[in-house]
Amino acid sequence: MSFYARFSLLLRRFAITFLFTLMVDTGIGLVSPIASLRLFFPLWGALIIGWPYLSRKLGFDVPKAPVPRLPAPAQKRPLGVRMLRSVGKFGLALFLLLVVVGGPLGVSFLSGAELPAELASRHDRGRST
Repeated sequence: MSFYARFSLLLRRFAITFLFTLMVDTGIGLVSPIASLRLFFPLWGALIIGWPYLSRKLGFDVPKAPVPRLPAPAQKRPLGVRMLRSVGKFGLALFLLLVVVGGPLGVSFLSGAELPAELASRHDRGRST
């Protein structure tokens, strides 16, 4: 593909995504003009980056996105291996969840930090014994 053809494709992609961004941004602007101004460039950038996917999924002809080469089909793993991997991934996710939440709490409990006297007296006054 020549330089002019690639440049033309890029300009068409920028122009079409700019028009889509204006339409979506106008709709957002009806609700919140400030949010519309802040979202214009990030939305335009996202549409430019996602254009090959959108053009394939929605069937747009202009500009025609290049179709990526499909990799060779992967060998299907046995059911036992797939189940073991899924259980391992689930266990890892639970472990990370507990570490992220429990880490700071565990450190604070193990440090033996006590409440300042002023807060402790307020805390004790609230109890009815």
